[in-house]
Amino acid sequence: MTEVIKKDGSRDNFQPSKLEASIQNVIRTVKENPEEAKQLAKKVAGPLISSFSKKKETSSSDIKQSVLGRLAQHAPEAISAWKSFEQNKRQ
Repeated sequence: MTEVIKKDGSRDNFQPSKLEASIQNVIRTVKENPEEAKQLAKKVAGPLISSFSKKKETSSSDIKQSVLGRLAQHAPEAISAWKSFEQNKRQ
């Protein structure tokens, strides 16, 4: 099981479904068709989930940078929505 090291140093198990759901929610803000958003989220999240699931540990900032990189390739219009989502989580 992959552990995620958070900014505060705490650790949590990597949850692939949580990552994919977060990406899908962000993509839905820029894509009206729910099925299109779901398929695009799988395309963005799939390689990330595969990669991170093979590691013993990773940092939350590594995950964030990887998500932003994949969004830039496949759904650049969703990047600002992801950043807004991240800011709202901190509040």
